[in-house]
Amino acid sequence: MSDHPDQKVAPSNEEAAVVVDKKPTCLFIGSAVAQGKRTITLLTGDLLAFVETIGPALMAKISGSDFCNHDRRMDMRILHLIIGTLIMPGCLLAAAVMLLPLSAQAVDGFDMPGSDYDNFNASSAFVCRNSCGGDSRCQGWTWVKPGIQGPSGHCWLKHRLPVLVKNDCCNSGPRKHISKQDVRAEDRTDRPGWDFKNFITDSWKTCETACAEDQICAAWTYARAGFQGPRGHCWLKSGIPHPVDNQRTVSGVKFKPESVPFD
Repeated sequence: MSDHPDQKVAPSNEEAAVVVDKKPTCLFIGSAVAQGKRTITLLTGDLLAFVETIGPALMAKISGSDFCNHDRRMDMRILHLIIGTLIMPGCLLAAAVMLLPLSAQAVDGFDMPGSDYDNFNASSAFVCRNSCGGDSRCQGWTWVKPGIQGPSGHCWLKHRLPVLVKNDCCNSGPRKHISKQDVRAEDRTDRPGWDFKNFITDSWKTCETACAEDQICAAWTYARAGFQGPRGHCWLKSGIPHPVDNQRTVSGVKFKPESVPFD
C-alpha cells in the first residue's frame, strides 16, 4: 500500500482477500476488488487520525454485522482499507459510514459529555458544527437530536475535547476536523442580533462575501426579498448569534481557526 494520502492504489492479494472475506461492502464490489477491477482510495492523513480515534467503535459496528461471519478481529490497516473502498448506495458500509455523516467530521450515535461553554437550540447538526467552526474557543461540539432535550435539536459547544461516549441521542465531532470549506451557508436559518452593518442586496452570496472581506464580521444573515422589503437585505454581525429557524432567511458563520492554548 502507498503511504501517500488520497492516492488510488490496488490492494495486495492478501488485503483483497480480507476485503472479500469480511464483505464490508456489497458482494459484487468485494469480487471486483479481488479481481483487480476496483481500486482503493486511501483517506487523507488527517482523516486517518480521526478514524484511529473512533476506530474501536467503527470496528464494533462492522464486526457486529452478519457480513463479518469469520474472524471478527481487524487491525487498523485493514480498517483503513475497508473505509477507503469505493462503495455504492445500498451496501453495508454505507450504514457504517454514517458515523461520518458531515464530510467525515461528525460521529453519529456518540455523545461528548462535559466541557460545555455554550448551548442553544439548533435544528441540525450542520448548524451546530458551523457554530463551532466560527468560534476559535470551540474544541468540539455535540448535537442532541430532536425530542430528547426538547422538540428541537440542541447544540453544545465544548472548550475542551471530551471523550466520545456511545449514545444514540447525539452527533458529535472535534473542532480540528472542521475546515473553512465545511462552514457553508445555512438555508432557512436566521441569526438575529450583533448587527453592525446592513445593506440592500439581491443575493445572499453578496452578503456572504461582504462578511468574508470585513475584519469585524463574524456572521451574517440575508433576508430574502419580500421579508423586510421588496428587495433582499444583508445584515453583518460582529459576533455569532444563536441560530433560529426562519424560512425567509439565509445565514452563515465566518470560519475562524481554533485557538492554540499556551502552557
